[in-house]
Amino acid sequence: MIAKTGQKSPQAGQYKSRCCGFEITIRQQENLPMCPTCRKEALWKLVKAGKK
Repeated sequence: MIAKTGQKSPQAGQYKSRCCGFEITIRQQENLPMCPTCRKEALWKLVKAGKK
């Protein structure tokens, strides 16, 4: 599952940025942020699903 900055996360869990590998925990339907390390829009990949 890949989503980009500004989209709502389809699932809660641990997401990893494709630009630098930064990981962040996001709740379901929370807007995905800009990458805090690169300070730009990012593609985020779900790496570990959270509880529903």
